[in-house]
Amino acid sequence: MDRVTYSYSLKNIALPTKNTYLKTMINKLESFIKNMRWKAYFYDHPETARGTKVNYGFKSNKTPPQNQHLAPFENDLYELTRKIEFKCVQNRFQQQLKSDIREIKQSDKVLVPADKTNNLYKLSVEEYNKLLTDNISKSYKKTKPSAINKVNKEAKSIATKLGIADRVQQYAKRSAFITLKDHKDNFDNNPKCRLINPAKSDIGVISKTHLDLINADIRKQINVNQWRNTSEVLKWFKAIPDKSNCKFIKFDIADFYPSISLNCLAMP
Repeated sequence: MDRVTYSYSLKNIALPTKNTYLKTMINKLESFIKNMRWKAYFYDHPETARGTKVNYGFKSNKTPPQNQHLAPFENDLYELTRKIEFKCVQNRFQQQLKSDIREIKQSDKVLVPADKTNNLYKLSVEEYNKLLTDNISKSYKKTKPSAINKVNKEAKSIATKLGIADRVQQYAKRSAFITLKDHKDNFDNNPKCRLINPAKSDIGVISKTHLDLINADIRKQINVNQWRNTSEVLKWFKAIPDKSNCKFIKFDIADFYPSISLNCLAMP
């Protein structure tokens, strides 16, 4: 396991190729025009703008009708896109980004990010697969494909009951991945990992919406501090009097998500 560091932020974006830029530009332009048409439609039909139906943030798959008043503006936007010109720019930083990207793509090793630092680590495919398998088998067990079908059927039933079946997608099959906890003790000899599972059901968005309302009501009733972002924590900390006489208690929750059982979420 070799640590890799870069002298710049990993949020920097290298210049894309001409085709990649045009594809992204067209995609964003179509999305902008679609949103604009919906806005015009609801303006012309105010009776449909605000209904009693709750969509939980899921976007409609329907295509908005074209507005004759917007047609000239849309044509001008498309014309601007067709007339985009490109020029070659020599930039030392962009050349460095391009060189690093080429090196990463040509490498036969996996580049794994750290969990709470900006470090990156090069692992062989065998090392990465072993760490991934060990972390998956530690908290999860194998199941049959029928389990996914059962989840999709339950999700369909809930979405149909709420009237959003035309907006909710099936359970997405995505591969899990890990990040390395290099801030832990004895990391070199016994590396710890955070397992991330991006495969989630859209029904979780509905559950989160209801839980947010419940949490908001609890906070209001018992007047408890439950911070949801950094600014709230900083505001609370600055308002504490006599900080020199206060103490912090730090604790670490191990296996947060795997510890959530069905009994914890049981509904009456």
